[in-house]
Amino acid sequence: MTTLTSPPQERVASERGAGRWQINFAAVWSAQFIAVLGFSMFIPFLPLYLGELGVRDPSQQALWSGAIFGVTPLLSGLASPLWGSLGDKFGPRLMLVRAQLLGGLSIGLMAFVPGPGWLLGLRVVQGLVGGNMGPAVALAAAVAPPRHLGTALGLMQMAIYLGGSIGPLAGGLLATAVGYRWAFLITALCQVVAGVLVVSLVRQSGRVTTRSQTQTVLGDLRILFTTPALLSVVVVAYGIYFANGALQSVLSLFLQSLHEGGSVEVTVGLVFGLAAIASAISAVGSGRLSDRLGQRVVLVVALGGAALASAPLTVANASWQVILGRSVMGLFVGGALPLVNVLAARIGGPERRAGAIGIAQMAGSFGLASGPLAGSAVAALFGLSAPFLLIALVLAAGSLWAAFALRRLAEPEAAGRAGPGRAFGGSGGW
Repeated sequence: MTTLTSPPQERVASERGAGRWQINFAAVWSAQFIAVLGFSMFIPFLPLYLGELGVRDPSQQALWSGAIFGVTPLLSGLASPLWGSLGDKFGPRLMLVRAQLLGGLSIGLMAFVPGPGWLLGLRVVQGLVGGNMGPAVALAAAVAPPRHLGTALGLMQMAIYLGGSIGPLAGGLLATAVGYRWAFLITALCQVVAGVLVVSLVRQSGRVTTRSQTQTVLGDLRILFTTPALLSVVVVAYGIYFANGALQSVLSLFLQSLHEGGSVEVTVGLVFGLAAIASAISAVGSGRLSDRLGQRVVLVVALGGAALASAPLTVANASWQVILGRSVMGLFVGGALPLVNVLAARIGGPERRAGAIGIAQMAGSFGLASGPLAGSAVAALFGLSAPFLLIALVLAAGSLWAAFALRRLAEPEAAGRAGPGRAFGGSGGW
């Protein structure tokens, strides 16, 4: 009987490879944490920055805020599938560095704008050339072994949440001390540091060497856009990000309307920060929980729980109620987003992974684009607390969609046997 064993050289190479992927992943994780940390320093206070630019009327602030919040994810969403497929061709590492450096430049220039129109223009540029979450997730999925995919993408989501939890509070303290404009400059510096970190430490480009020479970017997009499994996941991603966007554009104005005194910037930072911490906690455990219960079950519970947490905030009259409710929402939503990325990565398979994640990010960007516009419009028509009810309805609808439209998703064990790109529909139908 012949026993198949690996030669010593192969075992050593395998062990080195295992250590190398962990170094690569740690660098990607750290770069994403730094990038989000900087980015989140100014995002929660963008509506208040409009006041410094001469927009004083609250209703005008809400409308400008909706446009400035919405245009960047809208354009980023339109560009995400193209950048993703280019990442499949040239490697997601190159796409990530491109997004970090060019996005950082556009953000840094926001510190010098003389009026809201200039700010809107730079947000347009940021949307076209920025957008580092899709490439970061794709690169993490490329460097991690398949059996660690769920854990790796859960940890990537944790990096986003941790950066988002520290950044708003730090930005609030910074804005109170030295003004809003410094937040843009520090954010730009963070993007540059993140890009340098990826270039210096990540040795794996993520480019698929088995990619066919006849495989084109447009052909990849055509296949992915006609994959039923991916389109069903896209609907869930859109709903989650729509809810986040609708809240993001008016939350600081709602807290300001409570007239509780003290620094509203610090309160806003606390709301965003605690919600991000709660999301980070749930992101770590959602992958393992879905391995036991199934991803559809976790999605249904997470989105339903977030809807139940949002609805009571419609009648909130104190900041502590908003802090508590938003933290509970973060706990539920935080467990859902990593599952969306895992499903997209597996549906795309190795050769179209970045493109599939790019399409999921496109849906998320469209949600972030339409969410602020809808939230601002609802707030202008029905009051600043009305968007909480809108968010609850959207999340409840997402829970029902996950319960029925995703019911044919393969169980994790079956997915592991079938391999990436096949257990979740791949290029075939359901």
